[in-house]
Amino acid sequence: MENIKGVNNLELLQDLTEEEKQEVLKILQEVTEEGKSNTYNELLEKDYDEIPVDIETFLKDKRYLGKGLVNEEGTFTVYRYWQKTLKEIFPDPLKPATCNILALSGGIGLGKSFMAVLCGLYELYRMLCLKNPYVYYGLQPIDKITFAFMNITLDASKGVAWDKMQQLLQSSDWFMEKGTVTGTVNQEWHPPKGIELIAGSLSRHIIGRAVFFCFQDEVSFRNNQDVEKQKEQAKALVNTALARMQSRFMKGEVNPTLMVLASSKRTEQSYMETFIKQKQENDLGTTKIVDEPQWVIREDKDSPIKFKVAVGNKFLSSEVVPLDVTEKELQIYR
Repeated sequence: MENIKGVNNLELLQDLTEEEKQEVLKILQEVTEEGKSNTYNELLEKDYDEIPVDIETFLKDKRYLGKGLVNEEGTFTVYRYWQKTLKEIFPDPLKPATCNILALSGGIGLGKSFMAVLCGLYELYRMLCLKNPYVYYGLQPIDKITFAFMNITLDASKGVAWDKMQQLLQSSDWFMEKGTVTGTVNQEWHPPKGIELIAGSLSRHIIGRAVFFCFQDEVSFRNNQDVEKQKEQAKALVNTALARMQSRFMKGEVNPTLMVLASSKRTEQSYMETFIKQKQENDLGTTKIVDEPQWVIREDKDSPIKFKVAVGNKFLSSEVVPLDVTEKELQIYR
């Protein structure tokens, strides 16, 4: 039932009971005649305690994350670029993300970790809207549905991203109604329904867990100066998480999980750069890559005044072209 349009292949009906076949035919008829199916919507709603809101509402409504995403001046703090990207990843609150891997690269100060936290919280929110996540995803009660936040060290994994996540959770009326808070000085919010939030740095920290969401921060900055060794460490951690996600949650061709990788630029040979290059060469449509300069993502770094740069080579030096350059003079530069 993931895709109504896909049901036109009659082979998909063979494994259904007679009652299920009649439901499918009824849905198809409603879609054909009305362009939508109330029966299909009712079937979806049976799985939920409440129907999830769309990503924009989740970010801006004060009941969800709205209070935590506004600064002291009352300004919404999520850059428009990230808002647009989130809408591309989560176009429908009832369907999985449009990618299984989100790779965030580029310079420092772009809000990559912040973006990863927003993705994780929306996935967590949608999970908690389900009546029984374990039944919905066909898991055993002994499984542990895990949202993992990984970094190069265990201390770093409970750093900026973890703190921001906890701040947003504890500023949200919706999440505070659902979960519990422990601790006195360093308070932490914990989800209900057998779901856990963990911080880690090694593959063994996620072994044995049903990882649904995983954020791997500074994936190119493993704690080893040898580029090849750090690439192997990063690769092992990523592959361990991906294996857990696919083995526990993938049904047929549908994988509802999401991994977010983030790293600032290090070297052309580092893991993140190698990973991005491989994905660009062998894109299967399951990975979304964001690799933009500061002025594209951050509105506060942009300027209405633009200038041209004549890019040099081994014979000519690069040169900033004067603002008042004419088209004829540009031709000379070219």
